[in-house]
Amino acid sequence: MGAVTERLGVARAAGGQPRTLASAVNYAIVNPEQAAVGAMRHERIEINPEVMGGKPVVRGTRIPVEMILRKLGAGLSTAEIIADHPRLTADDILAVQTFAADYLADQDVIFG
Repeated sequence: MGAVTERLGVARAAGGQPRTLASAVNYAIVNPEQAAVGAMRHERIEINPEVMGGKPVVRGTRIPVEMILRKLGAGLSTAEIIADHPRLTADDILAVQTFAADYLADQDVIFG
C-alpha cells in the first residue's frame, strides 16, 4: 500500500486516485482533533462526539454533512433537500459544500 498523508482533508491514494467527499467526512471521524479545527472555521458545521458519533453535522441539528453531500451528488437540488429537511436553509447547504471543499483543498499527498 502506498504512502498517504492526510491533513484536514481527503487524500489521494498512491497512484493519484481521488477518494470521495464522503471520505472527507469519514476522515473527520477518525481524526476528530484535526477535523474540529476545520469545523471551527465553519460556524454552521459542528463536530461533537456526543452528536451522531462525532460526524460533522449542520449546527443545531443531527443532519450529517455526509448525507447532504450524498443527496447533492445524487442530483437533488437545494430546494429538494430543504423540502426533506425543513430545518435546513440554503445557507446551510452552502456551508456544507464549503466545508467539504475546504477539506479537499487542505490536503497533503505523498506518492510512494
